[in-house]
Amino acid sequence: MTLAPRSCHGLVTLALAVLTPAVLAHDPSLNEIYVAHVGVDDQEFVELEWDAFGTLNNRMLLVVEGDSSSSGLGELDFAVDLTGEQIPTNGFYVIGTAGGPDVDLVVGPDNVFENGTETFYLVVATDPAAVLALVGTDVDADDDLVTDIATMPGVTIVDIVAITDGDAGDEVYDGAQVLGPDGGSVPAGVFRGNDAPNAWCTDTFLDENLGSDRTPGEPNIACPGAEPGSLFCDGSDGGCPCGAVGAAGHGCPNTNLNGNGAQLVGTGSASFSNDTLSFSITSGAPSKAGILITGATALNYPDGNPGVPNSTGIFCIAPQRRGGVFFTDPNGEASVLDFQGQAFGATAEPFGSTTYYQYWYRDPGNACQNPPASAAAFNFSNGYEIDWQL
Repeated sequence: MTLAPRSCHGLVTLALAVLTPAVLAHDPSLNEIYVAHVGVDDQEFVELEWDAFGTLNNRMLLVVEGDSSSSGLGELDFAVDLTGEQIPTNGFYVIGTAGGPDVDLVVGPDNVFENGTETFYLVVATDPAAVLALVGTDVDADDDLVTDIATMPGVTIVDIVAITDGDAGDEVYDGAQVLGPDGGSVPAGVFRGNDAPNAWCTDTFLDENLGSDRTPGEPNIACPGAEPGSLFCDGSDGGCPCGAVGAAGHGCPNTNLNGNGAQLVGTGSASFSNDTLSFSITSGAPSKAGILITGATALNYPDGNPGVPNSTGIFCIAPQRRGGVFFTDPNGEASVLDFQGQAFGATAEPFGSTTYYQYWYRDPGNACQNPPASAAAFNFSNGYEIDWQL
């Protein structure tokens, strides 16, 4: 590990025989960032999420100054080479200041990260020393908001996000998603709801009073008011039979006249202590039977397997259990309430694990199906993944 900070201020049985589950892990991700709190900023941290025991060779955490009040606008403020480091068994790796809890790598006593607009990068670099040499230099000298980091040979941006206090003239680089401001100030901290690969919470930020909502080295809380999980494996990329294309976040097109494809979305809380998980289905085939299937692994995550005989859609999960049969209404809509209470032993995986869900349904009138064509044709919604909490 090499550090170079800059001084800072401030279930489908017939298909099981022909498909083999293949789960592909997502890339390491920025998962939680905490940069400002009451008192001296000695509990700052950046948390990464990835596979347990994953090696961080050639990975680097970088921060570029974007605050217009700084004389170093566009400078690479901070860089650390994580070569030789490894993700702990819990899947979280914490880079932070000496006073913080559960820090795996201490990068300074306090005030390592500035309390203003900054862009945070996780990169892979074939020559980390060349990147470290840029610390303190302007990596956007032409002010086009594309840094030398993004164009540097041998450097790949794996993840990127920016936080901002919203001041006029502030800059965010390389197309980063922007989080903040929080009441006119930079957010004390930002986080992904229920951890990567889920999205960043955009309307809720961490408490500057060192609250329990910050969770270095532990699973993140959900985004308040957000869905309990996230969509994956849809029909919008042309992988459907006969090249049909569904709407983003939906399955492949079906016999519903809107042409979007069925969408499966979770509602409520996926929590063992307060389980209110339900599902809603929209844009399904009208007045057709269907079931919810669930499993602990996905098929070819996140894209699924399209080649299921008689299917008019994409198979996204490796099914282990199924819920009871239900019917959509004439608009192709249905609700599956209290899914954990459904028949056939449907249940979640153990706490801390991810469970994958998908809606299977009859779709006999669909002309676009995987040969051989059959009146027994069926379709799938998008996939839906949930990280179950206590």
